[in-house]
Parts: sequence; structure tokens; C-alpha cells
Amino acid sequence: MDIAHLKTFLEIYRLRHFGKAAEKLYITQSAASARIKLLEERLGVRLFERAPNGVTPTLAGQRFLKYAETMLTSWEQARQLICLPETFQQSLSLGCQLDIWQFWLQHRFNSLRDAMADTAFTLSIRSGPELIEQVINGSLDLALVFEPRHVPALLYEELDEQVLQLLATQAELDLRGLQGYSYILVDWGATFLFEHAQQLGETLNAAMIANSGMMACDILQGRDGAAYLPRQLAGAVASRFRPVRGGPEFRQAIFAVCRQDSRNAGLIRHLTGLIKTGTPESSPLPRQAGQ
Repeated sequence: MDIAHLKTFLEIYRLRHFGKAAEKLYITQSAASARIKLLEERLGVRLFERAPNGVTPTLAGQRFLKYAETMLTSWEQARQLICLPETFQQSLSLGCQLDIWQFWLQHRFNSLRDAMADTAFTLSIRSGPELIEQVINGSLDLALVFEPRHVPALLYEELDEQVLQLLATQAELDLRGLQGYSYILVDWGATFLFEHAQQLGETLNAAMIANSGMMACDILQGRDGAAYLPRQLAGAVASRFRPVRGGPEFRQAIFAVCRQDSRNAGLIRHLTGLIKTGTPESSPLPRQAGQ
């Protein structure tokens, strides 16, 4: 099966339009149609329902999506591995959520990279559910997420936790002083939202909801307000954030997730060991999800 056909399928699936997908791929619309027609003939099913204003994936097209993504990712990984310089002995694909990278991993990554100098890394940032799905289908070796999904095929390990503190752009505020203040409720995950509702449900009324701490942080760089953000931001040099008195703190765990049968199990243990203790040999084996 031609890789170009898979790329065309995925682009059309994403954009829901043959013409727009063709523009993104720098091919003609007729070429895009021909590729999909050939793909449908080989699979023996229709992948899209055509309409004048766009296309809709059929049930078969929806089912084919994850296989197309896996095949394309596997091809890219194989191509990269074959072309690795001699200084690299192995490769590892690592994905994480945006806020994990921004507030936690990026400050550690260079030292990890130095400690694993013979490993070529492929990095990506996606949502938690997308990362878990990629680990399940084998297109990602290791995911770092806030909330693991309990699937029998997966192993998970808690690597660390970050403390979320109520921070405001104005100093000397308390919870009462936040009334009428622009509060951004950050969706740090189901556990955080539940605990937030239990402790602050009737105290803080959100003027805005954001699914990323980094997004809230960016917004508050240009206007006054408050949000639950990693505690270390309050102590950063030139930070405009100050703790709100009386605001409860919440703890947000960070998990490593991989497949039980991962071909890179040794590398993953090495990496998680470095993250946790700096001595990979002391890293415990991950637990099976659900245990």
C-alpha cells in the first residue's frame, strides 16, 4: 500500500474536503481522487461519502483511520531508524501533554538527552486521550499524561507530581478579594475539577475556562486575573504571579504510560529511572493499569 495514498486519506479525513487536502499535499484534486479510489478498490470498501460541499467518512473510513495512522507512523519511524547516524544505537518516541512539556519536562529534557546520548528521540505534543491511543496502537513508545487510562494492555508509573497553587497577577489578595476578579478555571483533569468543585465550588466563579495551564498563563500576561497554575511560577524571577492567601493547593500527578509488550521496555525503564532518581537502575517496574 502506497504511503502517499495513506497521507492523502488522512488529509482528506482531517479536512473533509478533496480540494483543500490536495492543496495541502501539493497535488491536483483529480490526483487525490484517484488515490482514494485506488485505496477503496484495494480495501473493497467506500471510505468517504461525496457531497458538493465536502466529504464525510463512512463507517469503514472511520475504522480505517487508526490503522492508516499506525502504518504511516511505523513507516516514518522505520525510515528514521534506518537513516540514524552511527552515533545513535536506538530510538524512542516520546509524547506528552502541552502543560507537561511547558511546566515540567522541558527543564529536564536536555539532561535526559545528555544521559541517553546514543538514543534518537522523536517528540510530540498531543492531548492525553490522543497520546494514550497512540501508545495502544503502537505508534508511540511512551506517553507522559496527567491521567492514565486503565487499559489492560498498558503499564503506568507515577513519575512525579506538581503542586497547583492559586496565583493572581495582583499581590496581597485573599479568596474574598477574588470576588469580581477575573478567574480562569484551568481544566487540569477530572481529579482536579472534582477536588476544585468540592473545595471551591461556591467560592470562585470562573469568568473563563481553559483546557491548558499555558493558555491561562499567556492570557494573564496581558491582563489581570487569577488561575490555578504550577506553584513554581510564583517564585520565578520577574514573575507577575503571586499566591492568593487562603487558596487550597492541589497536587497533580504525572504518569508515564507504555505498552506491556513494548519493544523499548528497557529504554523506557532507563528514562523513567533518570527522571525519578537520576539512577536508572533504581527505577521500579511499572504497574499494570488498573492494579
